[in-house]
Amino acid sequence: PQIDNAAFVSHTFPAYGTYTVRLTAVVCSDTSVVEQEVGVFPVGIYYNATAAMPIKVYPNPAKDFVQVEVLPTYDGAYFTLYAIDGKKCLERSLAIGSNLLQIADLPSGIYYYTIKSNKQVIQQHKIVLLK
Repeated sequence: PQIDNAAFVSHTFPAYGTYTVRLTAVVCSDTSVVEQEVGVFPVGIYYNATAAMPIKVYPNPAKDFVQVEVLPTYDGAYFTLYAIDGKKCLERSLAIGSNLLQIADLPSGIYYYTIKSNKQVIQQHKIVLLK
């Protein structure tokens, strides 16, 4: 939404997921535009152990790497990792079969990942990094 003369603007997203946020600031005749992709995920952690995960992501908790096993059904999939504040930390395309993603440079914490294929979310879940 466009709001004139606002010092504070908030927005409630309709669902969990990844969104592109665009901030446009106009001061006199100068216009600045900033875009940032953010992940919107629950703060509490819900885990349905009986739900089948179509793509295996392990170990969890992880330390230096995450292994992602992709079935041929999901050719062209990609993995995106977000910090708890919604900032994107890692994005990688995934090959069919086993993919080793290095995360040794990330600090300990709770992260959320999304796996998409053909612009559709295949899987979203949390992953814990322990150093």
